[in-house]
Amino acid sequence: MDGFTAARRLPLGVYPLRDVFDGLDHSPGIAEFLPEPEGRAAFIDAALVSIDAGRGFMWVSDEDGVLHVSKSYIEQGELRCLYLDVVHELTHVKQFHDGLELFDDAYEYVDRPTELEAYRVAVREALRLGMSTVEILEYLEVPWVSPAEHARLAAACGIPVDVK
Repeated sequence: MDGFTAARRLPLGVYPLRDVFDGLDHSPGIAEFLPEPEGRAAFIDAALVSIDAGRGFMWVSDEDGVLHVSKSYIEQGELRCLYLDVVHELTHVKQFHDGLELFDDAYEYVDRPTELEAYRVAVREALRLGMSTVEILEYLEVPWVSPAEHARLAAACGIPVDVK
């Protein structure tokens, strides 16, 4: 997370990734799926971010690979969570460019291969940052999954769910 920053006051619109989130070139999380520095820099240079109205978090369009972030989240979200979410969502951007189906309805959200890969990358980065099991479990709690799905997701990411 060293050097990671978020431009929290940009107006709604579409921007180069670097204009919204900077300090990603040396991210171990991104290096996990883009190990070559030149390829990583080109990927970061080409990525786009749309700052959208309304509440919510982040997601990647399966139509064009653009990372979307709600204005309220970029303005108010904890920097560490923003960073982990950017790492997670950039995993999806890479998957999109690799031709993978991001929203395969054959799977429940927490069982979807693309989600599991992105969450595992983010969890490994969270562990590298020194986050505790409890903090990671809290990070994995999202409003659209049930407690049972949350437990299944955490287990699939190697995080014990009987801690709290």
